[in-house]
Amino acid sequence: MSRMLVVCAVTSFMTCASLHAGEPRVGFSGYGAARIGMTRSELQDALGKRLVDESPGDEFNRCAYVYPDGVPRDIGYMLLEGRLARIDVDIDSVSTISGARIGSTEAQVRALYPGRVKTTPHHYEGPVGHYLVVLSPDGRLGVRFETDGERVTRWYAGTHRAIQYVEGCQ
Repeated sequence: MSRMLVVCAVTSFMTCASLHAGEPRVGFSGYGAARIGMTRSELQDALGKRLVDESPGDEFNRCAYVYPDGVPRDIGYMLLEGRLARIDVDIDSVSTISGARIGSTEAQVRALYPGRVKTTPHHYEGPVGHYLVVLSPDGRLGVRFETDGERVTRWYAGTHRAIQYVEGCQ
């Protein structure tokens, strides 16, 4: 009986590992079929699901978060002026193309992006907590990791403007 449990556990682990191996990773310009700069309609088509607004009717600042309908809100899509500007990641199973994710140490992030990480104090958690920012070669896109001073607690990728916002659309 215990041998059967071991076989099931190994099979389960291998199945999960193979499922995650093929999952898309977040890069400067997008996540899977979602690409920075897409209109809401293009994003909806790319994700294959109706998009639900986090706070409908936010016409004043022209910024909104949308999520695929019926899917956990672990990945948020920020629209600025009607176009995808940022992808927020709040789950540890999704990583950057280089492999950084929630739970990565600051040292691991710096090792993944040697000489490219700019560190600044976190708006709320500083001076202990940090923002670790990595920009694309042209500086138009980037990834911003939020840390507690040791590990990444959340992160997002998108336009240089959008990754500077401290509280979502602000």
